[in-house]
Amino acid sequence: MYSRAAPAIFAPVFRLENSLQRYDWGSTSAIPELLGNEPDGTPQAEMWIGAHQLAPSRDSEGVALSERIARAPLDMLGPSVIAQFGPHLPFLLKVLAASQPLSIQTHPSSERARAGFAREEAAGVPHSAPHRSYRDANAKPELICALSRFEALCGFQSQERTASLFDSLGLPSASIRAGLAGWLQDLYGLSRHRCSGLVRTAASGCARGVAGFEGSCRWGASLARAYPEDPGVLIALAMNHVVLDPGEALFLRAGTLHSYLDGVGIEVMGNSDNVLRGGLTRKHVDTAEFLAALDFTATPATAIPSRSHGSYPTPAKEFELGRFAVDGEATTLERRGPDIFLAVAGAITLRAMRGNALTLRRGEAAFVPAADGSLEMEGRGVAFRAQVGP
Repeated sequence: MYSRAAPAIFAPVFRLENSLQRYDWGSTSAIPELLGNEPDGTPQAEMWIGAHQLAPSRDSEGVALSERIARAPLDMLGPSVIAQFGPHLPFLLKVLAASQPLSIQTHPSSERARAGFAREEAAGVPHSAPHRSYRDANAKPELICALSRFEALCGFQSQERTASLFDSLGLPSASIRAGLAGWLQDLYGLSRHRCSGLVRTAASGCARGVAGFEGSCRWGASLARAYPEDPGVLIALAMNHVVLDPGEALFLRAGTLHSYLDGVGIEVMGNSDNVLRGGLTRKHVDTAEFLAALDFTATPATAIPSRSHGSYPTPAKEFELGRFAVDGEATTLERRGPDIFLAVAGAITLRAMRGNALTLRRGEAAFVPAADGSLEMEGRGVAFRAQVGP
């Protein structure tokens, strides 16, 4: 049990300083623009806002959010969150800015994450090792909400639709009609020479275009130029192409195949960095683990409509994302535990019933401990809130 006799470090609403991840696929301008900084010419792919051990946010004195939670978990998280998730913040908020496609990837279920993490721990694989697949024991369902026009590949389209596209491109389609799992197994078993030949055929067909598959063909041609020997190019053509307008969102369950292609979004997820890659990358690809974690169900990718004031519904227990457009009038927010807020426009003031008031301007984030009670928001601007799921 956790006692309130823990070190007395309870604090009201406090500002967070957040870590930047400079992956090659990141935009050189989007995150600096959000933060009001001059671009330095290097890609800035993600800003992490939370308590993940690899890159925790910090308070104004440089203390990691994970450390503040460890010192006073009841005040910071509340008893219901601890009862369900233990003394850890169960979600991670990010700003994601992609100017190049991410790898084709999926994320593991809770059971697979625990087993995979324990296996790699027992084998002594360093957490930072490039060939490590499981960097923590947590599942990673996620939601991406577009700040700009946002393009993605998400899940498998129907086998008939993929087979029709492959026929039009001059690619073999019989094994797709027989089943996606078997087709992927066969695809990964191809020689480099055979795979590159299929990618060239796909590129040629995509350049000509296929009616009804304009987005898929545009990206297929682009990916083939970047990855001329990668089976991921062919996998991408079997996926749903999705375009989100600003404010629309997309939810990804564990096991969902996806790749974010271009755009800026607010992403919330289980507090995890577990990524199982299947192609379109120069990073480690564990084909067997990727296939074992993958959901082969062919399902249309459906955008969650834009919210001007309220939450995006998902089945995730780890998180819920809300978007709030405030225009002068104060709003009282119901709470289920700790909150993280990020302002993306204007200025938003957060006022805790048993704490203080803090104003966030564009690009600034704050943590609100569970012990702060009810919360009032006012000002003029737009902010996102991450909290635990209902």
